[in-house]
Amino acid sequence: MKNAVSFSYLIAFILFSLNLFSQELTWKRYSVNDGLVQSQVNHIFQDSKGYLWVSTRLGVSRFDGINFVNFTEKDGLLNSWARHISQDADENIWMLFRDGFTRYDGHYLTNYIFPPNMLEHDFLTYFPLAADSIVIYHMLKTNTLIESFLIKGEFKTGKQIQLPKPLIERPEINAFKYDPTSGTLWIADKGGILYSFKDGTIKKYDLEQLQGFEPGPGGKLYYINHGSLYCLKNNHPELLLRNAFNDHDSNSRLDMAIDKTGNIVVYYAGSNQAKIIATKSFKVTEISFPITAHLCFDLEQNLWIGTENGLLRSNSLAIINFLPEKGGMHTNVWSITEGKTGEIYFSSYYDGLQKFKNGKFTLEKTLPTLPDGSKTNLAMGSIVDADHNIYLTTHYYPMIKFDGQTFTIAPKIKKSISSFIIRQNRNDGSLMIGGYSHYIKVNSDFTFDSIRVRPGNGKSNVVTGIEADKFNRIWLGGFNGMSMLLGDSLIHLPTVEFPFENGGNTLLRDHRDNLWIGNKTGLYFYNYQTFEKIGDALLNDLVVSLITVGDTTLFVGSIKKIYMLNLKDFYAKNAVETISVGEDKGFEGIEPGQNGFFKDSKGFLWLPCNDRCVRIDPGMISVNTEAPKVYITNLQILDKEMAWKTVKPEITRTKRFSMQADEKNLRFDFIGISLSHPQTVIYSFMLEGYDEDWSEPTHAQSAVYTNLPPGHYRFKVKAENADGVSSIKEAMVNFTILPALYQRRSFQIIIILIVALLFFATGAYFMHLKRKKQRRELENNYYLSELRLLGIQN
Repeated sequence: MKNAVSFSYLIAFILFSLNLFSQELTWKRYSVNDGLVQSQVNHIFQDSKGYLWVSTRLGVSRFDGINFVNFTEKDGLLNSWARHISQDADENIWMLFRDGFTRYDGHYLTNYIFPPNMLEHDFLTYFPLAADSIVIYHMLKTNTLIESFLIKGEFKTGKQIQLPKPLIERPEINAFKYDPTSGTLWIADKGGILYSFKDGTIKKYDLEQLQGFEPGPGGKLYYINHGSLYCLKNNHPELLLRNAFNDHDSNSRLDMAIDKTGNIVVYYAGSNQAKIIATKSFKVTEISFPITAHLCFDLEQNLWIGTENGLLRSNSLAIINFLPEKGGMHTNVWSITEGKTGEIYFSSYYDGLQKFKNGKFTLEKTLPTLPDGSKTNLAMGSIVDADHNIYLTTHYYPMIKFDGQTFTIAPKIKKSISSFIIRQNRNDGSLMIGGYSHYIKVNSDFTFDSIRVRPGNGKSNVVTGIEADKFNRIWLGGFNGMSMLLGDSLIHLPTVEFPFENGGNTLLRDHRDNLWIGNKTGLYFYNYQTFEKIGDALLNDLVVSLITVGDTTLFVGSIKKIYMLNLKDFYAKNAVETISVGEDKGFEGIEPGQNGFFKDSKGFLWLPCNDRCVRIDPGMISVNTEAPKVYITNLQILDKEMAWKTVKPEITRTKRFSMQADEKNLRFDFIGISLSHPQTVIYSFMLEGYDEDWSEPTHAQSAVYTNLPPGHYRFKVKAENADGVSSIKEAMVNFTILPALYQRRSFQIIIILIVALLFFATGAYFMHLKRKKQRRELENNYYLSELRLLGIQN
């Protein structure tokens, strides 16, 4: 590459490493080490088959979620750098280069070079119509928009439209966008003028300060004007969000990507900054963002971005990561709470209390120290009351109250008691503290009552779970045992009335006053009559944290990942329906914290983990309803040298093809395209004419059959994504294995006839010998008779 390119690559890499904010999405990076043809990505496109096409400076890569197939000039591309990629109605892929197009029909590459007069124009955009036709929009320097066509390999000039007002500056290519849903070409300049061109008619929109725009679902146009977000549909603008981007330099561009539900990512072009706008709530989240050349969503709502350092994918906007040492966040955060004005507080075991506001962390320096002057270690399970006072757990004081200005040690107990959880009693408003071998009740005047307790009569030393049920019985749980405070009486489970033998390291009372219990064997439910183990295979791990979102969802934090249990279906249908929130949903936190869930005033959930803290938008977590598209990618035959030989693709695409009798050992390779988490796709296959039923589900992407007898066959395969959504259409191939000569019926009939003829000939021959013998015997007998008669006569 040229020196200038290398220098820009280095600068981009340095800037990429400098995060302005600690919060960021979960990214998966793909580079040349994964098979990408080159790491400088400038354009991304998903075709109707589900493949992702990635343009780089050295060629184009096609990606199925696991493997890259690369195309370069050596393979027949017109040039090395495709500026744009699209698809026509016949599923041909069109790639735009500086001097023309390359079309890929699934087998071959065909180039179309611009005529000299088109090279002089300011190129705008194009839209493929079919295999042999494409419409092209470009502009003359005289401010004339020209609509041209490529038809059967020949470029033809169509309409010429004079714009009513000259564009202020020569626009960049991404200032011209075609929306195939509405059939509209959108043109904008940096002066705030927006044009729409449809059905030969051009319309002008005068805006104060256009900063960015993007076509969205349903033929809508989303645009940012003077810091506010608008939606334009049927020529009627609707204000969605006022003054959300006033902090943006108006001379710079805002790039946008919109998923199929209307969630929006706005990227501050050339910077490390972006904002996420949730379509349902219009909550705005500011995040750190890689320096990006292009961003887009796929059909599964994964966000893809092209950078100087490779291709990046984020499969969820719902999970925001706060990583230690980025943006100043401390390590070993065990609790997260919220202050009076919406600021978020992070409690670090070693480094005190940090306030997070406006993207920055600051340390609260007046946190009380221990009597010997050393630091106070903050623990898990802190809470916030209705007045947004924060109550912190520590490993020395039972509780420290923080009102946003002042720290207060309360209750003041003479001896040290480490606290591990604080909860507020819904019945009387008192605070309940669980600690090492102690339970402490703190009244509103900060007087307190303390009892010594080891849950389960000594099975556990620490009270890690506390909840008051509707009868004001205080449940005190540990990792291995459970106890209960009935007034002044302490009982230890199990009892005849409460036959529960397990621990309760996290407890929750839901909207119906029933109890949920998490322990090392999974999740349990108590309805004041029976204890029920939730019989879901996903919920058998150690459960460490519980929280409800309204009356609809129970969030379960396990030692490995997060689960969402549908509470409405649980109560209405007695059904256990869970959604796993792991890597496929953007959650990569290691070991969620004990009693770590916290819900802030905006409805976000916060969860400290061993390696990071995460913020979750429950409304943005969804099931991947996009069914994987499954394809048979390869058919191979085991030849006489015991090597796999690939059958030509054009042969397998016929309705039915034939193979010889010795081509009876076959291998089928297939792929179910699910870009969210391709490693979790499972397959079932069947060979009709040989198998009686579908195979057991497997992650393997190939099936091998040996010693197939002659006959007619159909191989079928289907795929299922991580959320259990199966492919709508099965992939299949029909083929016939021809019989060998000796196996053919005609050959067998001829053999039978020959054998029968031989039998007949042999029989006839022996009959002939027998008759000949009989005739000889008759002749001999006659001769003897003659001799006897002659003797008598003599």
